[in-house]
Amino acid sequence: EMAQTKIEWATHSWNPVTGCSPVSDGCINCYAKRMANRLKGRCGYDKDNPFKVTLHPDRLEQPLRWKKPRMIFVCSMGDLFHEDVPDDFIDQIFAVMALCTGHAFLTLTKRPERMRGYICDWQTPFRIAKAIDALIVDEQIKQLREEIRPISGYPGYFISNMGTNSPIFNT
Repeated sequence: EMAQTKIEWATHSWNPVTGCSPVSDGCINCYAKRMANRLKGRCGYDKDNPFKVTLHPDRLEQPLRWKKPRMIFVCSMGDLFHEDVPDDFIDQIFAVMALCTGHAFLTLTKRPERMRGYICDWQTPFRIAKAIDALIVDEQIKQLREEIRPISGYPGYFISNMGTNSPIFNT
C-alpha cells in the first residue's frame, strides 16, 4: 500500500510487491522482513509465511490517484526484481510509473543483474507500452461503468451522464 514514510529520501512508499529471500549478509538485518513478521496475517501478509514474495495487483493503480507530486520508494517491503516476480508484472509497475509524470520513483534492489537484464532488454519498452495501453483502456472502462447506471424501478433501463467530454470520445 502507499503510505507516508519517515525515510529521509522519500515521502511515500508503494508496495505492489512485498516479500523477498536473502541474497547477501546484508539481508540479516532486513527491516522489511521484521516489519512483515509484525504484520503477519494482516495488511496482505501471509500468516504462516509473511515474507514470501507476494504480488498485489490491487495496489498497482495507487500512484495514479495521487495528484500532488511525491517521492515514492517502490517496493520498500520487498524486492521488485526478485526472481519470483514475473516480467509482465514488472512491466505493469513501470507502466504506472511512466503514466505518473509528476512523481519521482525510487527503486532499490539486491538483484542488480536481473534489473540490468530487464532494463537492457530491447523488448522491455514495447512490453511497457502495451501495459500502458491496457491501463488506459481499463481506466476508460471503469469510467464508463460509473457513467452508465441502471434506473431504479425500471429494470433493463439505464441512464448515463456521458457526453462529448467523455474520454472515450476524445481520443
